[in-house]
Amino acid sequence: MAKETVKPPKTGEETKAQTASSTNNIIHQAVGGQPVHMPGVATQPGTYKTYRRMISNPTIALARAASTAPVRAAKWGVQSEEGVPEEWKNEIQEAMKPLYPQLIKDMLRSLDYGWAGFEKVFEIRKGLVTYSKIKALLVDITDIQIDKNTGDFAGFRQGKVEIDADKSVIFTHDGEAGNLHGRSRNENCRPEWSQWNHALGKSGQYITKAAGVIPMIEYPEGVSNDANGKEVDNAVHAATMLRELGMGHGIYMPNTLAKFAEDLARSGVDISQLKSWLISFLETKGRHGQEIVEMMGHLESLMMRGWLVPERSALEGKHGTKAESEVHADLALVVSYLLLLDITDAINRQIVDPLLQYNHGLEAKGSVFIVPEELGSDEQIFFRDLLKQVFANPQNLDLFLNVLNVDALLDIAGLPKSDTGDISRIAEDASTSIDDRATPEAAAMALSRMYAKVAELRRKAQK
Repeated sequence: MAKETVKPPKTGEETKAQTASSTNNIIHQAVGGQPVHMPGVATQPGTYKTYRRMISNPTIALARAASTAPVRAAKWGVQSEEGVPEEWKNEIQEAMKPLYPQLIKDMLRSLDYGWAGFEKVFEIRKGLVTYSKIKALLVDITDIQIDKNTGDFAGFRQGKVEIDADKSVIFTHDGEAGNLHGRSRNENCRPEWSQWNHALGKSGQYITKAAGVIPMIEYPEGVSNDANGKEVDNAVHAATMLRELGMGHGIYMPNTLAKFAEDLARSGVDISQLKSWLISFLETKGRHGQEIVEMMGHLESLMMRGWLVPERSALEGKHGTKAESEVHADLALVVSYLLLLDITDAINRQIVDPLLQYNHGLEAKGSVFIVPEELGSDEQIFFRDLLKQVFANPQNLDLFLNVLNVDALLDIAGLPKSDTGDISRIAEDASTSIDDRATPEAAAMALSRMYAKVAELRRKAQK
C-alpha cells in the first residue's frame, strides 16, 4: 500500500505588520474603551507629558522605586555554552561592566512610557568591536520605525536623522501582538491619579473654608450716626465692621433694638435676639475633611496596585498580619524578577549577540550571555545557612559528603567554586582524617587543609 503524503504548510507570515508608525506623544487607550472615572472628574489623556506628571506623584514615585530598586540592585554575571573560549566571556564582561548600571536604569523608563530606545555607539578597542556607550533616546522626539511588510523593528528616526536597526536597541514593556510602543504602567492607574488630583484640590478648598470662621452681619435699613455724629448708610457701617472682623480687630456699635422690639419684649421674647444689629459666624461642621483624606488614601492604594506593588509591601498597614505583609513583598519581588528577566533577554539579543558576531562570526551568537541573580531566593538563603552549619562543625562532613551532591548544592546556594578539581574529592580527603574520636584541634586542622587546597585550585584557575 502506497504511503499517503501530507501537503506541507505554506511558509511565511500572512498577516504582515500589525503596528503603525510611531507618532510623538502617542495616546494609549485601555483595551475595551475609555477607563471608568468619577462623574465630573476629567481623566487626563495618556500622553508622555501626562506620564511625566504622574511619576512625580508621591505614591507613584514610591511604587516606582519599589518596582525598580530590586532590578537595579540585582547582581549579574556572564556565562557561556560549553566549549566556548574563556576570553569571549572576558570580552563581554569587560564591555558590559561599565554600561550595565546606567543601561538598566534607562531601560526601566519603559515602565513610565511603554518603551525605551537607545543608540549603540561603537568603537574599536584592542582590535575588537565594542561600545563606547549605549545612548538613551528621548521618547518625545523619537519615532519607532517598523518594516511595513514584516512588522519587524527597523530602527528610529529623530527629525531628519535615521538610525537603522543594527545601531538601535529597543525594550518594550507589556507590548501586545508585536506593538513596540508597549503600555505604560501608568495606564493601570491614570483615572485614579486624576481623581486623586481632584480630591487634593477639594481638600485645599475645604482647608481654606475650615481654617477660620466667616462673619455675617445683619443690619437695619436706613442710616446711623458715625463717631463724629455724621449720618452714614448702615450698609457702609456693616462693610466697615466686616473688614475689621476679617483682620481680627474689635468693633463697636450702638446697642439699639429694632423698632418693633419694645412690644415683643413685653411678651417675653429674648431681647438679645431683637437687636437691630446682629453679628453671627458661619462655621464648618461635620467630618468632610476626614472623608476626603480617606478617599485619597484609597486612591493611593489603587495607584500602588496599578504599578503592581501590593500596598502592604510599601505603605503603612492598618490591618492584616506581618505574614500577609511578607507575602505582598514576595509578590512584588517576583514581579520585579520577571521584569529583570525580560530586560536581560533584550540585552543579550540586541547588545551582547552583536558583539559576538562582529568579533567572532555568526556562529558565536548566543554562546555567551548575561545571567541575573535571582532576587531574594529563599532556597539560596536556606542552603547557605545549611552550608554554614555544616562547615561550623567538621564532624558533619561525612554525612555532608555521603548524602548530598556538593557541587549541585554550591550551585543552588549561588556560592563560587573552583573551575578545576573536584570539590567533593577535596572535602572527602579532608574528612578521612576526621572521625568520631578526633579532637577539635585535629578537626580544625583537617578543615583548614581543605580550605587551603580549594584556594590553591582557585589561584591556578585564575592564572
